[in-house]
Amino acid sequence: MFMKGYKQMMFWLVGFFITLPLIGILYQIISTKLDQKKYPPPGFIVDIGGYCIHLNCEGLESPTVLLDAGMRSNSLEWSLVQPKIAEFARVCSFDRAGTGWSEKSPLERTSFNIVTELHSALQKANIRGPYIVVGHSFGGLNMHLFAKMYPEEVVGVILVDSASENYDKLLKPNFNLTWMKLSTQFGLSRLLSYFPNARKSLKSFPKLIQDEYLSFDVTTQSMNTAIEEFLLFDQSAQQLRQIGSQFEDIPLTIITARVREFWEGVGFTHEESSKMFNEFETLQTELLSRSNHSKQIFANNSDHMIPRTEPQIIVDAVYEQVQAFQKDHKISIQENGDF
Repeated sequence: MFMKGYKQMMFWLVGFFITLPLIGILYQIISTKLDQKKYPPPGFIVDIGGYCIHLNCEGLESPTVLLDAGMRSNSLEWSLVQPKIAEFARVCSFDRAGTGWSEKSPLERTSFNIVTELHSALQKANIRGPYIVVGHSFGGLNMHLFAKMYPEEVVGVILVDSASENYDKLLKPNFNLTWMKLSTQFGLSRLLSYFPNARKSLKSFPKLIQDEYLSFDVTTQSMNTAIEEFLLFDQSAQQLRQIGSQFEDIPLTIITARVREFWEGVGFTHEESSKMFNEFETLQTELLSRSNHSKQIFANNSDHMIPRTEPQIIVDAVYEQVQAFQKDHKISIQENGDF
């Protein structure tokens, strides 16, 4: 009798542990599909040869400001920045392939492929230069490379707490990538996103943006893309080193955060965290040498996420470069209002 009850209990336990992951996968797939219908793209979709890139453009012409967000972020990261830039210039944010509203790419997630895809999307959408490129974190490395690959089209560069081609020499956070991937695939990350703490870092955004942002943050595709970008970062840095990192006469603005957080929770001791951030600030200063016309601005009240905490600093830096370009080319800034 005991053995029969024991076997029945084991049968139900095994069934439970087999069924639960299947339920999680199904929940993840269905929820992702529902979110895709619930949140249509704010911009437009460009087919670049079998897969599509999402561009979101608004504002006036000349020059066009391009915005690239950091790793595990998408075009919504610029929600507090883009509308203000649109008051005085044309501005386009975009989703790298595999993030936001953009489809997965068959190419590796290196900076070279990302930049090539962006340029292709811009050309197909007939959004021509001149460009002022703005990149945050990993997006800064991409925009740095964009300026080197298409120097005749770029008239200004703004790097926001950006990675550099030497950033791969720093200690890396010890993320559990397998856990991140599986928890997303089985729907656990999606469930956790409903807890109030998940919105803590997004509190500066309106609720609709928070909802949209979280819906993409927990998709299997977005997580897999972020992991691939992370794993291929050293290769991306090497690509910039190979092409060269000097801008010569292109105006360059470095925006550096001053509030540093310590990462003991991802494999760093307090001392290692402090050392890493000191080295990061040194690399930020080194970026000034990339151009003969460079300046550094400090976001004194911001951690790494400057587009959320002090977006006006970015807007002001863009405005300064737009104004200088338009003055040099005798183009009038928007006449129907003061900035």
